[in-house]
Amino acid sequence: MAIVTMAAAAILIMPTLALSMTLTPIGNYYSEITSQTGPENTIDLIRGWLGYDDPLIGPGSAMTGVTFLGTYMKAIASAAGMQVVSWWQFWNYGSTQTATDSLYWAAIYQLNGDPGWTADISLNYTYKNSRLNLTFDGRSESKSAAYLYYDIVPASMTGNYSQNAGEALYTFWLSWYFPWLPLPTTSPRMSDYTLAGALSYDQNYYFAAISSADDTATGSFPVGSMEIGDQLYSVGILAAETQAQAYWIGVTIATMVSTLETNLVINVNPPSAIPEPTTMLLLGSGLIGVIGLRKKFKR
Repeated sequence: MAIVTMAAAAILIMPTLALSMTLTPIGNYYSEITSQTGPENTIDLIRGWLGYDDPLIGPGSAMTGVTFLGTYMKAIASAAGMQVVSWWQFWNYGSTQTATDSLYWAAIYQLNGDPGWTADISLNYTYKNSRLNLTFDGRSESKSAAYLYYDIVPASMTGNYSQNAGEALYTFWLSWYFPWLPLPTTSPRMSDYTLAGALSYDQNYYFAAISSADDTATGSFPVGSMEIGDQLYSVGILAAETQAQAYWIGVTIATMVSTLETNLVINVNPPSAIPEPTTMLLLGSGLIGVIGLRKKFKR
């Protein structure tokens, strides 16, 4: 009997494995802003110049936008520009044609699972930049930048926050540009977020140069620790930009397709093995039983 009692106590002391821990998407939203300035604006933004298909978004990898699939996110931004200057277009000598494509998104997740468990959240990313640069007597530049922000709201406070990702993005940007503004919203302000990671890419080519490349970087960023019921607010930015500058008579082309893929990863932390009163009672009963058996054998 004593041995059985001690075995039961040992089972209760040992932590059990979590049945499941998931980051459940609550909502997401994104917006896109494009612009082009300078001569040769009839070229406009060139889409799909790479010519390969993306299984998540569809034909034409340069179809810009953001795709959300659970904890997975993919953003694609593209920009392209060209200047053609002939001998009589003296007003364009030294001018710069700039094209930009900027994506902004927000997503909200909640950690669900067994009570008492916690998780360290990290983010794996793949950052790819595909470009084509051509210049004769000019300068061609292709560049990109990405930023990822996160804010963890405790479970005890989630009821005071909006579950609207569009409002979260709106509040983030308003509080960025107008930090003194008393915003009548229930979403985190920019100052509440932590910058988890920043990525950048920049290539310049001058005079008689032709270059194209697909450059890819992979890695991981820490996000933070979460408890069951906590909510994770995330905001991201991806921008692609090109500049085509003509120094004299000639042609300059600059293109960029920038892709950012991220996936949130859950690293589970088991609860502390602190014996409960019932466990202590069973353990005590087991010890008393062992003592009794020992005295019995001595007799």
